[in-house]
Amino acid sequence: MMTLRDSVRLAGAKLKTHRVRTGIVVAIASLLFAGIVLVLTMLTGAVRSMQSFGAEGLGSRYIVQARPIFDQQSIFMGTADILNDLKTRTTQLKNDKKATAKRLNVPYDPTTDQSLPVFEAKNGSGGSEYFLNTANPEAREAINTYARSLQHISFSDFSSVAKQNNAKGVYRSSTNPMNGGFGFGAMYEQPTVVPIIDGKEQVVDQAKVSSAGEPRGVATLMSLGLSYFDADLLLPFVLPGQSLASGKDGSVPVIAPVSAAEQILSMPSLPATATAQQRLDRLVELRKDIAGKTFELCYRNRPSGDLLQQAKEQEKEIAFNKGKTGYTAPALQYAVPSDACGAITIKKDTRSADEKKTANNELEFKRTYEVYNDPDQQIMKIRIVGFSQDLSFEPGFSARSIVEGVFRTGLGSGWFAPAEAISEGSALDKINPKMSKLLDIEQFYYAEFSDLASAKRFTQRVGCSSEVSSVLNFGPPEPGQQDPRVVDCFKRGTYFDISPFGNNAGAIEDLRQGVWKAMRYVAPVVLVLAALVLMGIVGKIIADSRRETAVFRALGATRFAIAQIYLTYSLFIAVFIMMLAFVFGSGAALLLSNKLTPEASVSAVLAYNAQDVHKQFTFYGVDITYVAIVLGLVVLSALLSTILPLLTNIRRNPIRDMRDEN
Repeated sequence: MMTLRDSVRLAGAKLKTHRVRTGIVVAIASLLFAGIVLVLTMLTGAVRSMQSFGAEGLGSRYIVQARPIFDQQSIFMGTADILNDLKTRTTQLKNDKKATAKRLNVPYDPTTDQSLPVFEAKNGSGGSEYFLNTANPEAREAINTYARSLQHISFSDFSSVAKQNNAKGVYRSSTNPMNGGFGFGAMYEQPTVVPIIDGKEQVVDQAKVSSAGEPRGVATLMSLGLSYFDADLLLPFVLPGQSLASGKDGSVPVIAPVSAAEQILSMPSLPATATAQQRLDRLVELRKDIAGKTFELCYRNRPSGDLLQQAKEQEKEIAFNKGKTGYTAPALQYAVPSDACGAITIKKDTRSADEKKTANNELEFKRTYEVYNDPDQQIMKIRIVGFSQDLSFEPGFSARSIVEGVFRTGLGSGWFAPAEAISEGSALDKINPKMSKLLDIEQFYYAEFSDLASAKRFTQRVGCSSEVSSVLNFGPPEPGQQDPRVVDCFKRGTYFDISPFGNNAGAIEDLRQGVWKAMRYVAPVVLVLAALVLMGIVGKIIADSRRETAVFRALGATRFAIAQIYLTYSLFIAVFIMMLAFVFGSGAALLLSNKLTPEASVSAVLAYNAQDVHKQFTFYGVDITYVAIVLGLVVLSALLSTILPLLTNIRRNPIRDMRDEN
């Protein structure tokens, strides 16, 4: 009778006899499984890092973000009633403008007028199509009136539904007119904001924008925009010792991009080639130097900014042409203000009475019929209490792009301020109107739950399906058509586009599910390929051992005993494959983690506002469950490679095999 010990000895002898051939096949099979080990090892490390960092910021809270759903056709293009009313109004305005222009003796051409409520354009068949001019105040008011009439999408509606689903808190924030929101008023003002350093108003420096077009510095207040949040949502992103309360000096607390803090402190921006250690050192320095300090910014609306630019150009022109014969200085000259953020005054005015009358008539015409604002400038005090990420266009696979993209949590890029700190008529109110002035479609709503399961149930019950919501952000449907996806969503009684916010538990779960979905296809392919590779060596060894098998059979060995030898041999191979797969896979994961961790850690510290700036975001981790899964796949592939040739061999006639060998 053949014992298990005998099977092990015989299987070991076969390994020694065919060591070169077996080693090559084992190495090939182990490389196939090493890829799976690599992915699962990095997944484990990333998930654990996300859980560790997620314990800070909003990571310990289960919040969803909701945006009211509405028919963009009606908002961007106007309903039939709105268009008809404004077409009539446009005709009336043209006639009124012609009469007023004639009375004031100023030029006016209705065919080139870009300020009317409705644009008319010819289509391919020669007919006319009409489009709303959303820069026109009357068109915007018509849109706002329509938006206010929409049902089921108000904050009170959302709050009611959220509380019915056991939400423990509800909050709001503004959408961003500079960064994807609607904000039909502020976005057309085109103001400028520059820092005041050492009592001097800084010049808008276009060099702050990199060759890649990335916004940097205080200019990001306009390029990335300003969003208002209920203070409770901003608290986790406030630096230690700071407060979201307005200062006694009127300063407004803000969370600003790192590059803005650098500019305010007159620090040169780090180059794109800066190392992770340099970025970490800069972050530590910024946290120490800027937290809680108050700075002044100069806000100028477009007329004020244009006048300032004109005054500077005139000053240069006059200085350049001083003493030159034939040069005539401008009749109307403006003075560059001596005080930071000062008003632009008239330095000299030698215009004739007729010229002044013509200018006054043109101004009267603009004030009557066009969007016209008097020059306005204000000094606003801000207090940086936290940092946000600068918008990054870094291409390719990098630690920074991973953390700032796939693993992003919290606020993202831009400027953020507590809604409670924005006062009526302030510069920030003009950049982005305070929450009380916003329409429902210009806000995000938030609901907080006690656990992830409750948040997911709420999303499934109340949220619009992804097929609908994913399209809502990509512009309106064809003119004259109501978006059927929105209609379908409303029929089902779902009025909000809902997604997770802040907490990365959902992102972790999505990441895991995504990997496992991919593994459903990858694992069987690897399993079959490995089995085929191993089958070649195992089948050859079994075929070469027919005489040996026949002798054992003649001596009384059972088919099971013969099978036991080769199954033990395949398990030996599986052990070697497993060992090499983990050496190759985990080794590659460790190398990649060491390469990615420094950059990823700095980005994660900023994204999650980690209190420990030296906290590590690693991509290396071992999970016993994943080890067991890979081990099972390896063993299964080894057994599959053995079963078919083994079944063929043990069914053969041992007498015939002994005779054939002779």
